[in-house]
Formats: sequence, structure tokens, C-alpha cells
Amino acid sequence: MELTMDQLKEVVAGIMKEVNPHGMAPDVPGEIKPGTADPIVDAITKSDVSRDITGMSAKERRLAIGRTVRALAATKGNAFAADKYAEKVWNESPDSHVRKILVIGTDASGGFLIPEILSDDFIELYRPVAVVRNQNPVEIPMPEGNMSMNGLASGASADYIGETENLPVGEQTFRRMSFSAKKLAVLTPISNDLLSTPSGKVDRLVADDISYATANREDIAFLRGDGSGNSPIGFKTLCLPANLIPSAWMAGTSLGDIRRDIYKLKRALRYAEVPFRLPVLFMSPRSEFAAELAMDSYGNTPLGTEMQTKGTLMGFPFVSTTKIPDNLGTGSDESEIYLVDMADVVVADMSRPQIAASMEASYFDGTQMRSAFHADLTLMRIIARHDFNMRHLESLAILTGVKWDV
Repeated sequence: MELTMDQLKEVVAGIMKEVNPHGMAPDVPGEIKPGTADPIVDAITKSDVSRDITGMSAKERRLAIGRTVRALAATKGNAFAADKYAEKVWNESPDSHVRKILVIGTDASGGFLIPEILSDDFIELYRPVAVVRNQNPVEIPMPEGNMSMNGLASGASADYIGETENLPVGEQTFRRMSFSAKKLAVLTPISNDLLSTPSGKVDRLVADDISYATANREDIAFLRGDGSGNSPIGFKTLCLPANLIPSAWMAGTSLGDIRRDIYKLKRALRYAEVPFRLPVLFMSPRSEFAAELAMDSYGNTPLGTEMQTKGTLMGFPFVSTTKIPDNLGTGSDESEIYLVDMADVVVADMSRPQIAASMEASYFDGTQMRSAFHADLTLMRIIARHDFNMRHLESLAILTGVKWDV
């Protein structure tokens, strides 16, 4: 159903008047008064909502999340009105994924919680562009917001003994890993003209936009976070000083030195007896291109052939990201390369992502405060809470001072 901007405004005004005829806040679905019943909630509860949404395809998930966000934006975050909006604008039936999400995801405090059955799908939505989370770290729930668990500091030892000799004592030692939920808030301004376009492409664009914003900030923290500004501590800060390894690369002998650099990382983990269950190299695009184009004396690019055909570098899977800078060091021309066994990386997620919408709020665009109302924008805010750590710090080595270049 195609609507003009004026028609859409009339629809929204009609819905808001219907759910709020006296200018008072409507009852929130899910907060049923004693002696009353909510047939919509009852019907959804009786249906197997978890099975329905879990069985959605990736395309359907993007559509559902995108439409959920757009409906909330159009109705100023009122989930009850957003349910009516979805019905009138997109002809969504009461048992559609979008309306089920809106009904069971209502939050009495005025925000909107992505239902638990869909929160994992939201993570899956941004996982492909979140380079650290996409490499299969161990993900655990942290419902209370704080948690501690043991990480192995050193293993038990063994020795041969003679007859009647005492058994040697070789105890394992542990370090405590502490997790404390860090609040990640993503604010995305969306054009109201765009939100008024009843197109599936716009639904996907909205879902992708909030996903990219969430993934980008998370990667910055997980890779190089120092704990400042209430952010998690990332690989760079967790790395043991002995595993910060200077690069040996020199212009003119790039292929040999690139190989030597990777071997130095491998050696650091091998001597720590890291099992290499899920080893991954993280690097900047500049480093990736330099390795791909490095030539031997015959003009061949052996590393490039391996990277293009196998997706590995010196036998290790690799990913490149601009979240690892190329302007480090005194000359502002250095980068870093991380080799990490992802089986020892732990991401603790506290709560379901929370969505809020406002057309009246102001936001800082990096240089000045801007009014969403004045600019005809809707501000979408996503809040997630998580923390990051490693079970064995020896499973991480970082090559520093990297000047690989083409």
C-alpha cells in the first residue's frame, strides 16, 4: 500500500487518537489489570511464538526488525500504537512476526525490549560485520550484570619418580576473570521521509543501519579498548607484555619478513602450548594487501594465492578491519596484527538489546547539537550490555610496529 507523507501522518494521528483519546498514556500491553484479559497477548502466548520466529529466514528477520523499528519510530516509541500502525500501513495480520514482536516486547518503563526469542537474531544480524564476534568467541549469558569465573594461569606438571619416592606436586594456578556489563548505546538519526516509504528495501536499510552502527563500536572496544569511558578492555590491553612482538619487516625484502613476522606470532603461542583450536589473524586492510601482493624472486605472489584460494595466511584464517589503524607509532605509519585463539575469548552478554525512538530529542553530531524535530528526523537508540575477556592470556600475541605496505 503506497502512502504519501500527508496520508501517513493522518494514519499515525488516527492511531494515536484511537489508543489515546483523552491525551492520557494508554495502558501498556503486558500490564493487564486484575480481572481483565488481553486477547491479543493470550492468543500469542498460546501460539508457539518461539518456534515461529526461530524458523524465520535471515531475510525475514531483517524485515521483521526493520519494520519493528520503523513502526516504533512512527509512533514515538509507543509499542501499542506501533502494533496498530503495522496493521494499517502494512496490512500485518495479528499473527505476523512484526506484531507478535511488538506485543510481547513491550516494556513498562517506556522503552522497547527486543524479545528474547529475537535478541539472538539481532546479534546474528550484526554478527557478519562485527569482525570479533563473527570469529566464534565463547558467548555466555550474564543476567545479573556482574560475573566472575576462573581462567587458567598455569597448568599442572608431571614427572617420573623412582620406587618409594614421593609423588611430585604440580598444582594448576588460576586467575579470576571478572565481567561487568558495559553499556553500549547506539544513536542513529533516520530521515522521516525515508521512514514514510512503505518499501521492503527501506526495512532492510533501517535494520542494516542500526546493525552496522552496533557492530562498528563493539569491534573498536573488543580489539583495542583500554577500559576508559566505561568501555570493555580489548585485545590490545589484555595482551601480556611478553607477547607484544616487534615487526621485522623492511622494505625490499617484504615476502621473507612478512613470513618471519607471522612465524614470530605463531612461536609465541606455540611455546605457551596454546592448542590452536580456533586461531585467527586480525589485521588492517593495508597489511592484508601487502601480504597479498608480496612477491618472491620469480614474481610470484605465494601468499596472495593462498589468501585468495584458501582464505588463510600462513595457514591461519584471517580478517581485516579498519578498526585496526595504520597511523600508530612515532611516524604515524605503523599498524598491528593480532593472532588469537578464539576458543579462549569470552563475550558475556547481559541483556536483550533495547530500542527507543524519539522525534523531539536532540543529539550531538560530533561538532554541535542538532534537533531531530527541526531536521525532520527520528532518533533510534539501541542499548546493549556486555563485557569481554580471555580465559588464557597466553592465547594472544600482537605484532607491533607493522609497516607492511604495497
